Amino acid sequence: MKKNFLLLFALICLSIANAQTKTDSIYITPDIPATFVGGDSARIAFIKTNLITDKLNIDNNLTQIYVQFVVEKSGEISNAVILKSINKQTDDEVLRMVKIMPKWTPSQHINVIVRSQVIMPIKLKNIIVETVIDTTYFNKDWKKTSSENADYYRIRKKNGTIYNINYYFKSGGIVDQGEYSSLSPEIKHGHFVVFYDNGIKKSEYNCVNDTIQGESFDYYPSGKLKSKINYLNNNKNGVSFEYLDNDSLLRKKVYKDGVFISFEGVEDSIDVYSVVEILPDFPGGDNARLEFLSNNIKYPQEALENEIQGTVYTQFVVERDGSITNIKVLKGIGGGCDEECVRIVKLMPKWNPGMLRGKYVRTEFILPILFKLS
Repeated sequence: MKKNFLLLFALICLSIANAQTKTDSIYITPDIPATFVGGDSARIAFIKTNLITDKLNIDNNLTQIYVQFVVEKSGEISNAVILKSINKQTDDEVLRMVKIMPKWTPSQHINVIVRSQVIMPIKLKNIIVETVIDTTYFNKDWKKTSSENADYYRIRKKNGTIYNINYYFKSGGIVDQGEYSSLSPEIKHGHFVVFYDNGIKKSEYNCVNDTIQGESFDYYPSGKLKSKINYLNNNKNGVSFEYLDNDSLLRKKVYKDGVFISFEGVEDSIDVYSVVEILPDFPGGDNARLEFLSNNIKYPQEALENEIQGTVYTQFVVERDGSITNIKVLKGIGGGCDEECVRIVKLMPKWNPGMLRGKYVRTEFILPILFKLS
């Protein structure tokens, strides 16, 4: 009996140990890979800023090194090793840089945060060709100060004929970065990115000879696109797009030489929202709406005779005053049911209109109506 008990206890312990091992497994291909906060551009900027090029010993044609590490559930880096070595001096410097990286956004697998393995190639040649011109430190008011009292710092580098100017928080997080054709005077010429405090891109745009040209992008702190605007010689020009933070298009605007002209297309179509903060609803709520349909809808004779049943999807616009307009059938079933749905929607009383940013707005609504033979 005692032996059986001990055996059972051992099996339970083994089961618990296996469960813990499975929970703490290192995933090679998780559903959502681990990422450096701020994305690839922020990661590359960190590498370029923190690798001490004087400690890199590139004495052959091997200019790309591969480093492997684990991103823990907390986002911390562990178990860093060099997979493709160049030489000990270079390997040691790369490992030192990896170990001081800020926390990453950890991987997810089946909606659970997990440990994961990352293999990161680093092109050392791209780093070495840049020449650091100077590093300047600033306080919170962006006045020059010492490194000990700094809140921010700036690094200016030369890469071929292009000058790179990057600004950082004292912690090492990126503030903004850009390309210049000249430093005296500073002439913006290339790609520019501004970041939120959390390392996510806030905006990006392109400059040619100190003027904003082409498409620019603004982002929400979540990283989702907020707006896309076209520029010509520093002025908004053409059609701009504004989005809600769920990726839905909010509106389109037309500009000419920096002046707002109009919404694109006729107002009746452009000023209708498909996603709002407060949805329009039937007066009295869903139960009142179902009661209205039950009391007023008539099963078409043709549908009865041909035993047609199913769901008709009607679409309409709830105006700012709650009235119903622009009624149409998105998906019908025939037999007179489609026409009956249009008739019944026209009979509806005014709805409670949708709201966006505290204002009543014209809102698109899709209403399914079921026809079922008893």
